[in-house]
Amino acid sequence: MPQPLLPFAFLLLANAAAAQRPTPTFEWQKRSATLEYGAVPLGKHTLEELPVGQTWRMGMNDASALVCTTPLLAGDTVVAPGAYRVQLRRTGENLCQMVAEGSSKALGSGEDFAVVGALGKAAKPSKKLVIDWAKHGAAVQGNQPAKVVLQFGDAEWQGEVTVVGSKTVTVGGWKLTVFSLPAERLAARDQRPVPVAVLSRKEDENWNLIVGKDEAKLVPWMAKPTEQHGFGAVVPPDDKLVTVGKVTTAEVKVAKPYAAAEHLASSLSKGELQVEIGFQQEALQITIPEPKAKAGK
Repeated sequence: MPQPLLPFAFLLLANAAAAQRPTPTFEWQKRSATLEYGAVPLGKHTLEELPVGQTWRMGMNDASALVCTTPLLAGDTVVAPGAYRVQLRRTGENLCQMVAEGSSKALGSGEDFAVVGALGKAAKPSKKLVIDWAKHGAAVQGNQPAKVVLQFGDAEWQGEVTVVGSKTVTVGGWKLTVFSLPAERLAARDQRPVPVAVLSRKEDENWNLIVGKDEAKLVPWMAKPTEQHGFGAVVPPDDKLVTVGKVTTAEVKVAKPYAAAEHLASSLSKGELQVEIGFQQEALQITIPEPKAKAGK
């Protein structure tokens, strides 16, 4: 369940006519990350009043959300493609983190995705809440560093993320998008499962391919909570739609080790998907049953 909301006046405004729902989007290699929030106007209270340990809903009316079609990296955490409720948690005098609540459920274990950043003063005060994305340097191995910038009045918070690049191929009647995750992420998959690819067929048929040390799973994308205006319980992926396969590794001879995940081969035969992904001087060899159809498909 989400943390209690702040009892600030600007969080209690509920005039639908005045409400706005900006959707700033960062696009990278034909995939994207979007933040949805209600643009609350500046009132008597400020973000600096948020007590350490409490969360802010980052807007008004419906809960704010992160919707992404590619993984995002922040520190040791990763968010798989899908849709998640997000809130801002104050963790120190000058530190906050934007948390995608329940995002660890998409991976099956680990920590929720959390973007850590400093809380400071803006160069120019704003009259309402403004959230946006910005590039943060040059792309590295196909992945683009970026910043989330949140401003409310004269308070400004910035957190760094990496938007992961990708390549898409056709496999049978599916589209397979393999992500250029840093090779060290794949090497440490026994500690934190990794979303290495997405398998898609129609607009609403998307599965994350999650790999651990020896096990692979095709997991349907998570959806943001809808009950109680988005503040209801986080619903994990439907276990009935998850398929489970295996992961093995093999040494590959390359002139230069793969610094990021690289699609090497893929095929679909008799309902079984096979994917080979290179990293460092190894290849992940993934064998997994084709996804189960959703109800009504």
